[in-house]
Amino acid sequence: MTISIRHAVKDEWLEVVAIHRRAIHEIAVADYPPEVLNAWGPPIGEQESAHLLAEFDAKLERGQVVLVAEVEGVIAGFGELGQDKNELLAVYVNPDFARQGVGAAILRELERVALEKKLSFLQMDASLTSSPFYEAHGFQALGRDVHVLQSGAQMDCVKMRKDMT
Repeated sequence: MTISIRHAVKDEWLEVVAIHRRAIHEIAVADYPPEVLNAWGPPIGEQESAHLLAEFDAKLERGQVVLVAEVEGVIAGFGELGQDKNELLAVYVNPDFARQGVGAAILRELERVALEKKLSFLQMDASLTSSPFYEAHGFQALGRDVHVLQSGAQMDCVKMRKDMT
Protein backbone atom coordinates (compact mmCIF):
# COMPACT_ATOMS: atom_id res chain seq x y z
CA MET A 1 0.00 0.00 0.00
CA THR A 2 1.42 3.36 -1.04
CA ILE A 3 0.50 6.35 1.11
CA SER A 4 1.01 9.80 -0.40
CA ILE A 5 0.82 12.97 1.68
CA ARG A 6 -0.05 16.36 0.20
CA HIS A 7 -1.63 19.68 1.14
CA ALA A 8 -5.42 19.60 1.40
CA VAL A 9 -7.53 21.62 -1.01
CA LYS A 10 -10.83 23.32 -0.30
CA ASP A 11 -12.83 21.16 -2.73
CA GLU A 12 -12.19 18.07 -0.58
CA TRP A 13 -12.66 19.69 2.83
CA LEU A 14 -16.18 18.37 3.41
CA GLU A 15 -14.90 14.84 2.73
CA VAL A 16 -12.10 15.45 5.25
CA VAL A 17 -14.62 16.63 7.86
CA ALA A 18 -16.69 13.50 7.23
CA ILE A 19 -13.57 11.39 7.91
CA HIS A 20 -13.05 13.37 11.13
CA ARG A 21 -16.58 12.53 12.23
CA ARG A 22 -16.28 8.85 11.30
CA ALA A 23 -12.97 8.49 13.13
CA ILE A 24 -14.47 9.99 16.27
CA HIS A 25 -17.64 7.90 16.21
CA GLU A 26 -16.01 4.64 15.12
CA ILE A 27 -12.59 4.73 16.80
CA ALA A 28 -12.95 6.90 19.92
CA VAL A 29 -16.33 5.43 20.89
CA ALA A 30 -14.78 3.21 23.60
CA ASP A 31 -13.25 6.16 25.45
CA TYR A 32 -15.98 8.82 25.46
CA PRO A 33 -19.72 8.99 26.18
CA PRO A 34 -22.16 9.77 23.33
CA GLU A 35 -22.65 13.42 24.35
CA VAL A 36 -18.89 14.07 24.04
CA LEU A 37 -18.66 12.20 20.73
CA ASN A 38 -21.59 14.24 19.33
CA ALA A 39 -20.08 17.55 20.47
CA TRP A 40 -16.65 16.58 19.10
CA GLY A 41 -17.97 15.21 15.81
CA PRO A 42 -21.43 16.67 15.20
CA PRO A 43 -23.57 15.70 12.20
CA ILE A 44 -22.85 17.63 9.02
CA GLY A 45 -25.87 19.16 7.32
CA GLU A 46 -26.19 21.46 4.35
CA GLN A 47 -26.26 24.52 6.60
CA GLU A 48 -22.90 23.58 8.13
CA SER A 49 -21.22 23.06 4.74
CA ALA A 50 -20.70 26.76 3.97
CA HIS A 51 -19.41 27.36 7.49
CA LEU A 52 -16.98 24.44 7.20
CA LEU A 53 -15.62 25.66 3.87
CA ALA A 54 -15.09 29.13 5.36
CA GLU A 55 -13.35 27.47 8.31
CA PHE A 56 -10.90 25.81 5.88
CA ASP A 57 -10.03 29.23 4.41
CA ALA A 58 -9.57 30.63 7.92
CA LYS A 59 -7.17 27.81 8.82
CA LEU A 60 -4.95 28.67 5.86
CA GLU A 61 -5.14 32.40 6.64
CA ARG A 62 -3.89 31.63 10.18
CA GLY A 63 -0.92 29.82 8.68
CA GLN A 64 -2.06 26.33 9.63
CA VAL A 65 -0.72 23.43 7.63
CA VAL A 66 -3.46 21.02 6.54
CA LEU A 67 -2.35 17.75 4.96
CA VAL A 68 -4.22 14.76 3.60
CA ALA A 69 -3.04 11.19 3.11
CA GLU A 70 -4.17 9.37 0.00
CA VAL A 71 -4.17 5.68 -0.81
CA GLU A 72 -5.07 4.83 -4.40
CA GLY A 73 -6.91 8.14 -4.85
CA VAL A 74 -8.93 7.79 -1.63
CA ILE A 75 -8.44 10.18 1.29
CA ALA A 76 -7.21 7.91 4.07
CA GLY A 77 -6.64 10.57 6.73
CA PHE A 78 -5.58 14.12 7.48
CA GLY A 79 -3.48 16.16 9.84
CA GLU A 80 -3.12 19.78 10.92
CA LEU A 81 -0.29 21.84 12.37
CA GLY A 82 -0.72 25.25 14.00
CA GLN A 83 2.63 27.01 13.67
CA ASP A 84 1.80 30.00 15.85
CA LYS A 85 1.50 27.87 19.01
CA ASN A 86 3.74 24.94 17.98
CA GLU A 87 0.57 22.89 18.10
CA LEU A 88 -0.19 19.55 16.56
CA LEU A 89 -3.90 20.09 15.99
CA ALA A 90 -5.01 16.85 14.38
CA VAL A 91 -4.14 13.46 13.01
CA TYR A 92 -7.26 11.52 12.03
CA VAL A 93 -7.46 8.33 10.00
CA ASN A 94 -10.39 7.13 7.92
CA PRO A 95 -11.54 4.01 9.85
CA ASP A 96 -11.28 2.00 6.61
CA PHE A 97 -7.49 2.56 6.79
CA ALA A 98 -6.94 2.26 10.55
CA ARG A 99 -3.78 0.49 11.73
CA GLN A 100 -2.19 0.50 8.27
CA GLY A 101 0.46 3.20 8.83
CA VAL A 102 -1.60 6.15 7.61
CA GLY A 103 -1.53 8.04 10.93
CA ALA A 104 2.22 7.47 11.28
CA ALA A 105 2.82 8.75 7.74
CA ILE A 106 0.79 11.90 8.40
CA LEU A 107 2.58 12.51 11.70
CA ARG A 108 6.03 12.05 10.13
CA GLU A 109 5.20 14.63 7.45
CA LEU A 110 3.79 17.11 9.99
CA GLU A 111 6.98 16.71 12.06
CA ARG A 112 9.09 17.24 8.93
CA VAL A 113 7.17 20.45 8.21
CA ALA A 114 7.59 21.56 11.84
CA LEU A 115 11.35 21.11 11.57
CA GLU A 116 11.40 22.92 8.23
CA LYS A 117 9.58 25.82 9.89
CA LYS A 118 12.11 25.72 12.75
CA LEU A 119 9.62 24.77 15.46
CA SER A 120 11.62 23.51 18.44
CA PHE A 121 8.76 21.48 19.91
CA LEU A 122 5.19 20.35 19.27
CA GLN A 123 2.44 20.30 21.88
CA MET A 124 -1.10 19.05 21.84
CA ASP A 125 -4.23 18.02 23.66
CA ALA A 126 -4.49 14.36 22.67
CA SER A 127 -7.68 12.39 23.05
CA LEU A 128 -7.62 9.47 25.47
CA THR A 129 -7.91 7.25 22.39
CA SER A 130 -4.93 8.72 20.55
CA SER A 131 -2.45 9.32 23.39
CA PRO A 132 -0.89 5.81 23.14
CA PHE A 133 -0.27 6.43 19.41
CA TYR A 134 1.54 9.69 20.15
CA GLU A 135 3.56 8.17 22.99
CA ALA A 136 4.68 5.42 20.60
CA HIS A 137 5.92 8.21 18.30
CA GLY A 138 7.99 10.03 20.92
CA PHE A 139 5.49 12.40 22.53
CA GLN A 140 5.64 12.71 26.29
CA ALA A 141 2.42 12.68 28.31
CA LEU A 142 2.44 15.69 30.66
CA GLY A 143 -0.80 14.79 32.45
CA ARG A 144 -4.54 14.61 32.07
CA ASP A 145 -6.57 17.74 31.48
CA VAL A 146 -9.81 18.94 29.91
CA HIS A 147 -9.99 20.16 26.31
CA VAL A 148 -12.70 22.69 25.39
CA LEU A 149 -14.26 21.97 22.00
CA GLN A 150 -15.42 24.69 19.58
CA SER A 151 -18.98 24.14 20.82
CA GLY A 152 -17.88 24.87 24.39
CA ALA A 153 -18.31 21.23 25.43
CA GLN A 154 -15.47 19.68 27.36
CA MET A 155 -13.67 16.38 26.92
CA ASP A 156 -10.93 14.62 28.82
CA CYS A 157 -7.54 14.80 27.15
CA VAL A 158 -3.84 14.20 27.71
CA LYS A 159 -1.46 17.17 27.43
CA MET A 160 1.50 16.04 25.32
CA ARG A 161 4.76 17.46 24.04
CA LYS A 162 7.64 16.42 21.82
CA ASP A 163 10.94 18.26 21.43
CA MET A 164 11.87 18.53 17.78
CA THR A 165 15.61 19.05 18.22
